Amino acid sequence: MQVYTYNEAGYYSGIHECQSCPKTKNWLYPAIYTKLKPLKLTKNKINYFDGKKWILKDNFRGVKIWDKINGAFSLCKDFNIPEGFTKIEKPEEVYYKWSLTKWVIDKDLKKEFDKNIIKGKLYALDFEITREEENIYNLMKSKNLIIDSDILQATKDKISEKEKLRVELNA
Repeated sequence: MQVYTYNEAGYYSGIHECQSCPKTKNWLYPAIYTKLKPLKLTKNKINYFDGKKWILKDNFRGVKIWDKINGAFSLCKDFNIPEGFTKIEKPEEVYYKWSLTKWVIDKDLKKEFDKNIIKGKLYALDFEITREEENIYNLMKSKNLIIDSDILQATKDKISEKEKLRVELNA
């Protein structure tokens, strides 16, 4: 005799072939079972036995989920999405936070992020200007007084861009 087993949570676990007891000739059944045949599965669904009938429920195992606190990505290991997680994809930018039903921009974090981008540009410009000033100094030191006006203009432009970034950073 064939019966259908399910786990303690009610989710289908398989078919069981019952055997008869050699002494009593009664059927030996597993601890949790039903004689009702499970429903035909559809994509991303799993059979769930509610005590009376089979129901198709969502199966989130292997689905991408995101932690609502820190936005960390993982794959769901359970049939249901765990508390504190969502299947709504978090944008890649670091300044998003979860807000009840969706990811939204955290304005304070975005402002800090933008400032850090500007600081990064400033550091890069500082480096470039220092290198160009060293080049100019080395040219002058070697008594090669013919300095390309394009080099001087590029350095002036970078210094001017740097000042604009400082103003933007302090705004």
